[in-house]
Amino acid sequence: MLRTGLKFLIKDAIRGARHTVRQVSRGSAPLDFPGRSELTGLADTMLTSIEETVVAWRYGSDQTEDMIREALGGYEGLRTLIGKAGFEDRFASRTYRLAKGILLRRGLDGVYLSEFAYARAGKMINRQLSLETVGGAARDVSAARFAAVVTLALVETVPVVVSTDATPPTTDPFRTQTNLACASATGLAIAAYVSRSGLNAVECVDSAGDLAVAAFPRIQRALATDEPVAALAMIFAELAPFVP
Repeated sequence: MLRTGLKFLIKDAIRGARHTVRQVSRGSAPLDFPGRSELTGLADTMLTSIEETVVAWRYGSDQTEDMIREALGGYEGLRTLIGKAGFEDRFASRTYRLAKGILLRRGLDGVYLSEFAYARAGKMINRQLSLETVGGAARDVSAARFAAVVTLALVETVPVVVSTDATPPTTDPFRTQTNLACASATGLAIAAYVSRSGLNAVECVDSAGDLAVAAFPRIQRALATDEPVAALAMIFAELAPFVP
């Protein structure tokens, strides 16, 4: 986790500096990110080029639809890594790209996502699901429950950060409560894609985003219950069949 954490912190510092450059250029107050003061002097174009080069080298493409297909396609395999050291790193990279794809498809560009926070979420998920699968197989955890555990971890670690003064008046939860909306759409997309074969990944993400918005009050109430994972799993199991 130490090497993984350091890698993600460095990547987050670069993203944070780039995000700050953009916020200042738009007249918005910058958020405070790790490494911001040391890196904000770097040009936005240079930082963007660095990240795009790394992304293309590591994942093959930085195009939104390719990111979504690559990310969603690996969650079934992630369940086989529960209890193993490689889970956190793969979860962080995969979920970062899925969230970025979800937000871009919702018209949200330039939102700051912390890959280190996704790694922290992955550690929480791995610990909880390891306890649940003692003596059994990782695949014994239903797709809906797996997605619910993922969603709750993302809610708690808050990897999606939006500066408050950059949010226009709106009732869209993707703009008023971006982290929770993105976490909900992420969970629902995972629940649908893992439980059913043959789904188009991009259409799955778009539909999951729409359904997450429609069910947002229910999701908020589920999170406030004594058993949020069970409550979320019930919602995901109910909605997943409606994701095309």
